[in-house]
Amino acid sequence: MRNSTRSIHALTLVVAGLMATSSIALAAPVTAPTVRIVGPSGDIPAGASIAWTVKTSLHGPLQYQFWSQFKSGVRRILQPYSSNARVIGTVAPGPSVLGVSVKSLDTSKPWVASRTIMGIQPTKTPRTTVIPVDAASRLGSKKLGRFWLANPVKQWITLGPYLNGPRAWVPRFPGRYQIVSMIKSPTGTVKATERTVTVVTRPHALVALGDSISFGWNLGNNWNPSPYAFPFLMGKAMHLPVDDLGYPGWTTANLLQALSSKTYMAALSTASVVTIDIGNNDLVQPAFKDGLLGQAPPSSISPSTMAGLESDVSLMGHNLGLILQDVHKEAPHARIIVYNLYDPLATSGTVVGQAASLLIDAADTLIAKAAANSQVALVNANLAFQGHQAVDVQPVNFHPTITGQEVLAKAGEAALASVK
Repeated sequence: MRNSTRSIHALTLVVAGLMATSSIALAAPVTAPTVRIVGPSGDIPAGASIAWTVKTSLHGPLQYQFWSQFKSGVRRILQPYSSNARVIGTVAPGPSVLGVSVKSLDTSKPWVASRTIMGIQPTKTPRTTVIPVDAASRLGSKKLGRFWLANPVKQWITLGPYLNGPRAWVPRFPGRYQIVSMIKSPTGTVKATERTVTVVTRPHALVALGDSISFGWNLGNNWNPSPYAFPFLMGKAMHLPVDDLGYPGWTTANLLQALSSKTYMAALSTASVVTIDIGNNDLVQPAFKDGLLGQAPPSSISPSTMAGLESDVSLMGHNLGLILQDVHKEAPHARIIVYNLYDPLATSGTVVGQAASLLIDAADTLIAKAAANSQVALVNANLAFQGHQAVDVQPVNFHPTITGQEVLAKAGEAALASVK
């Protein structure tokens, strides 16, 4: 808990710095406006749904953005800028800072307020480790034992009176526990020993890795991942918090590089489910560069252009294999699914359409091979979208519609059902 306290203090200093910066830039000549968050802080059961409201002396039309920042540096937007001064959020395990940024029409920088949160999460049976508080070898037939413990919020409880024989205890919350064992001999002599036990919560989050498809492009303001994106639809159905790390425009090379960052490693450490949908831009970006997807697509494709695209497909397959290795390393106990590429073009009658179908088939063959080698479930998005592009794909930019995102979510849920 001391480490957690230091983490909270460090986060508070960071946010305090942000607040100080905003105050210098935006302070009124006479009296600086006040912004504060009304609602619970401190120790709160993780998973609880809590409402927070902003009270401010600022006047006029205001916009509020709520966010949570964790000790890893990861920031999660709870509510993008809107006129709603109230947010309901689910408390995450561990220390975090709840913050709000408030903008008015006549200010260029937001005012910031924050409060610290410690998400105390009950552990869940039967996967919770049962920790023995004593050993049979220490308690013979003529010895008695009594045991006390202090939980992470320093509350002392007893596990009952003196009894003969070993005893076990199931921790309800993660954190650091102090356990005191008191052993009484037949002569009445009592010997007390103390030790500490650290209980780690089982990972419990859905982490989405990918590009603008995972992000939900064009299904919102494009500043934040869309709630209509398939990771959020899956998280809602599975009752899991979601870290949508989809980044528009990313290729497999971008994601592979990002996986070595602290932000991504910290997010994956919380994952019980990981979705991966990447590789689309490995084809789309060079195709645009070669003029294949412009307003006037060519009537033919040169052999050198086709060879270059085939090389891009091969590199995509290689990178995906490395991505899966890294995800396994950072989230060893998570269930992992990987999506293949769907064909966004409703017809293969054109030269470009025929080439796209060939390249997507080649890419999907490599994705299936990488999934099999890494023993992760494959989601066949190509099959799910086949013949339904007019409904599932946005006509201008090839991204899924809301219906298409729902199709991806259901296909992902079906694939996860086959993963132990």
